[in-house]
Amino acid sequence: MKSKRTIIVVALLAFITGIFLYGYKFDEAQYITQEKHSQVKIYASGEADFERIEQAGLNLDHVEAKDNYVIAWLSSTEIDLLKKSGVPYDITVKDWMQYYNAQPKMTETEMRLAIEHSKNDFNVSHSIYGSMGGYLTFQEVINKLDSMRLEYPGLISAKFSIGNSFENRPMWTVRVSNSPDAPTGRPEVWFHSLIHAREPMSMEQNIYFLYWLLENYNIDPYATYILRYRELYFTPVFNPDGYEYNRSTNPNGGGMWRRNRKPCTGNIGTDMNRNYGPYAFWNWSGGGSSTSCGSDTYRGTLPFSEPETNNAQLFVNSRNFKGVLSYHTYGNYFIRPWGYSGLPSPDENIFQNFSADMVLQNQYTVGRSLQTVGYTVRGTTDDWYYNDSGHAKIIAMTPEVGTSSDGFWPPQNRILPLAQSTVWSNIYFALACGGYTAPERTSLNKLSYSPGESGSLKVNFKNKGLIPAQNVKIELNSQSPYINISGATFSYNS
Repeated sequence: MKSKRTIIVVALLAFITGIFLYGYKFDEAQYITQEKHSQVKIYASGEADFERIEQAGLNLDHVEAKDNYVIAWLSSTEIDLLKKSGVPYDITVKDWMQYYNAQPKMTETEMRLAIEHSKNDFNVSHSIYGSMGGYLTFQEVINKLDSMRLEYPGLISAKFSIGNSFENRPMWTVRVSNSPDAPTGRPEVWFHSLIHAREPMSMEQNIYFLYWLLENYNIDPYATYILRYRELYFTPVFNPDGYEYNRSTNPNGGGMWRRNRKPCTGNIGTDMNRNYGPYAFWNWSGGGSSTSCGSDTYRGTLPFSEPETNNAQLFVNSRNFKGVLSYHTYGNYFIRPWGYSGLPSPDENIFQNFSADMVLQNQYTVGRSLQTVGYTVRGTTDDWYYNDSGHAKIIAMTPEVGTSSDGFWPPQNRILPLAQSTVWSNIYFALACGGYTAPERTSLNKLSYSPGESGSLKVNFKNKGLIPAQNVKIELNSQSPYINISGATFSYNS
């Protein structure tokens, strides 16, 4: 009789376990296929229109602003909310995945030629192409960091984690300088990307800039100076769980999951670029994030409630960063604080001067979020980095790489051009986060000179950096055999 009862109990436990496991699989299955997304032209031209959209429960993000409309990629749920707002719109691309899958794929020959052009134009011979529709997977990024360390051990540290994600993946980071194995006390700059999991181009440009620095040391004067006099940190995949989720659902690329993977009430995921503090910014009465779990701009339960943002908070407070660039896609913008209020920061002039020089080559639009995309955002990286709460004030900006036609997953043949488009911006930012003296104006006393005639050249220099420039040596050299410059060496501090 005892043995029969044991058999019955074991059978009952097995039955209950089977129900539980079946329920778990069924519950998880709703997240296996991602929601349909469409490109939408929204005829919102003023704050009143954006307020109507927000009041309907839709918090826009990553739009490209035109004169009287904005372009955005929205999920079916978000389009329903847009419809509820009453703001007119047109759907310009019905199905993102059909659109993405129809994009031309590069052949191996085309990729090889693109890398050859990269070598000729930027002296970067390493590939940044990966197996996920041309983009690097999380594991491939890890492999790249490891191979960089093996090839350039005197310029890049072994990877280290600034903390683990909700699903226990490391947030791998590297230190880059000509003395990479320990902090140097030099001005520190942090570059991070993929805080939004559907924006792999943000990561690709950081990997490319890493290669540009490593391959051009002792070749290019900017790369050499930066690695000798700055200390750079790179966290290419800020949101490893979300990025891995996109790989699992869309192994050929194109996955549109944005948030992290920590469960919330009735859904999964927090927008980590709405989860930063301080509390007054995170909870700003003007809106700029969602309080609804399931929204792509869900802000979380409290500032830094997510493991990943808390890791970033601890990391920043442990370092002495002068500047941070938090890379995103898309819009061709350089966005500066304040995001939560839309008002100018106390250092508006510094931000303006920085961004004006940073966009000389790529011609990105610069401004605060209210100026660039037309609405405010609260709980962002830039506002907390810039606000001196637990750390010294940091000059922080958000570059948005690519246009609306590039989208979140630009075509493969756009990967290298877009990565190259940010190289100068990154160079300038790294330079200006320390002391950086550069010529501002030049003038001659005459427009033309006869053979043998002397003249005067006036050059105005300015320290465009954040800290005093020490032991500056200026040399003026002629590149023409017909011009001789005398007395052209100067030294000073600024």
